[in-house]
Amino acid sequence: MYAPQQEKVEEKEEMVQMKTAFNNEVASPIQRQAMNESVNGISNRWSAACEQATGYNPQSLGYSMNITSPNDSYLTSIGARSAIQGSSITIGHTADIPHELGHIPDRVEGKVKADTVIAGQAVCTDQTLEARADSYGDAIKSAYDRLG
Repeated sequence: MYAPQQEKVEEKEEMVQMKTAFNNEVASPIQRQAMNESVNGISNRWSAACEQATGYNPQSLGYSMNITSPNDSYLTSIGARSAIQGSSITIGHTADIPHELGHIPDRVEGKVKADTVIAGQAVCTDQTLEARADSYGDAIKSAYDRLG
């Protein structure tokens, strides 16, 4: 049976739950479950942590994440453990998730420019941007842990 009113109530409840978890209050089991659900491979918890730390929500911006093997052909061809290309994030080691999400602010702000080509792929090797992604990544990981 289709019940549009019920959908609106459920949607509103989910938004309240996400807001409660986002504000670092103790999350109920239902809230924790909602935080672990994902859109395009990025959990709501990682997205909320990224938005809290950087002001950018990767889900809202259309980013997708694929967790793969460290031996993934794309990653090995460019000599990386994990990478972000366009709006696609490829993770070979889950510990790299915060760092890769940390690249989003510079990408959104147009600061990432390819400076070399590796295995036919345009790649940015700017160490300043890598350091910024490390810093953002640390903040994202801290926010992720608080949201847990």
